[in-house]
Amino acid sequence: MAQIIARHRTPNLGTITRARSRQTRRLRLGVVPRFNPIAWALGYPVALATVLISVAALTYLLQVNEASWLQFDLNNASVQQSQLNATNALLLVQKDRLLAEQRIDTIATTKLKMQHPSLDTALWLQVTIRQRPPTVPREPVVRTGPLVWMRHAVSVIENSL
Repeated sequence: MAQIIARHRTPNLGTITRARSRQTRRLRLGVVPRFNPIAWALGYPVALATVLISVAALTYLLQVNEASWLQFDLNNASVQQSQLNATNALLLVQKDRLLAEQRIDTIATTKLKMQHPSLDTALWLQVTIRQRPPTVPREPVVRTGPLVWMRHAVSVIENSL
C-alpha cells in the first residue's frame, strides 16, 4: 500500500488519503451543519459588533448626505438672493428715472398738450346748492340697539337725498 500512496502523490494535495479527507470535509459542509455552542459564543459578539459598526457607519453617511443637501440648498438660495438683489437695484434705478419730475413735465407738455395753470386759463365754476323743503319732526324712536340705530341712520341718509 505504501507503493500506491507513493505513486499517487500530488504536488498540491499531498497524498491520496489527505485529498480524500478534504473531500469528506467538503461533503460534510454540504450536509446540514451541526450547532456548535462554543463557535456561537465566540462568533456572536463579533457579528454583533460588525452589525453595530455598520449601522453607525450608515447613520453617519446619511447625516453627511443630508448636510451636503442642506449646503447645496443654502448655496442655491444665496445665489437666488443675489440675483434678486441685483434685479431689485435695477428696478429702483428704473423707478427713479421714470418718476423724475422733469420727465413727467416734459411728457405732460409735449405729448399730452397740457399747460401750467394760470388765471387766464383757469376754469371758474359757480357752485349752487339746491334748496330743500323743511323737515317735519317725527316721533322719537323708542326701540334701541345697533341694528335699529343703523336702520335709522340709513333712512335719514335716504331722506336727505
